[in-house]
Amino acid sequence: MTPSEREGAAPPRGTLAPAPRRLPRTEPVRDHRQVDEIEGRSPRPGPRKERGYFLLRATRVRDDAWMSQPEAARTLGVSALRVAMLLANGRLTPAENQAGHAGVTGDSVRAEESWRAQATRRAKLTRLLIDAVGYF
Repeated sequence: MTPSEREGAAPPRGTLAPAPRRLPRTEPVRDHRQVDEIEGRSPRPGPRKERGYFLLRATRVRDDAWMSQPEAARTLGVSALRVAMLLANGRLTPAENQAGHAGVTGDSVRAEESWRAQATRRAKLTRLLIDAVGYF
């Protein structure tokens, strides 16, 4: 073995590099929660049924201040996909009623309805493009 090979230089052209040595595993495989705790990361959320429906933080409101997403779509005269885009971009406020159903606040729907009544066509188109880019 030449001194350059001992110092970690690349092997001569046409030869294969030796495979890296793996160290034996000394500890058993851990649950991801244990790994997060050891590495100092914040814990991951539990199973989906424990996390709830919302990917966005929603507040629990009274039934009279709550509106379902399909109802909000009918009120605003848009599709359900557009309501989802408005939610994702923060134009509508996500809410949960007393029974735990997903929806939006009635105040945010009324504010959006008021904006749509007063906004120019150009403002609506600009906002739609900005929201579409932000949604995807």
